[in-house]
Amino acid sequence: GANLLALILCTVQQVLGIEYCPPLPDVATILLTHMPESYAFATIREMINDTSHFLPVSQKDYYSWCKTYGMIVKRMFPVTYKAMKTCGALEPEGLEPIFKRFFTTIMKPGDILRFVDIFLVEGCKAV
Repeated sequence: GANLLALILCTVQQVLGIEYCPPLPDVATILLTHMPESYAFATIREMINDTSHFLPVSQKDYYSWCKTYGMIVKRMFPVTYKAMKTCGALEPEGLEPIFKRFFTTIMKPGDILRFVDIFLVEGCKAV
């Protein structure tokens, strides 16, 4: 459990040079519950190396994701945007359960797994 997670996170840092990726611990935990560590690492490596930006690997990426999410919600769901804006849910701090914790604090485990299935195929546009 915890040792495998630490091994994956250290390997990602040492081999891939990733020092900032807020959702990585949660993503790695989810992957490790369903596959061996070598597969989990290979999946994470491909997610990080893919040009469609599966994961934010810098603060700039993270804030870009937050800004883009707000713009999409505003355009596609104006009523929801207004409510989210009013309560501060579109601020980076308000989006932490989505972009830093990969939904683990706001969704049921079964729903997270369904989302991960979609995410692994579609990338960040699924978010």
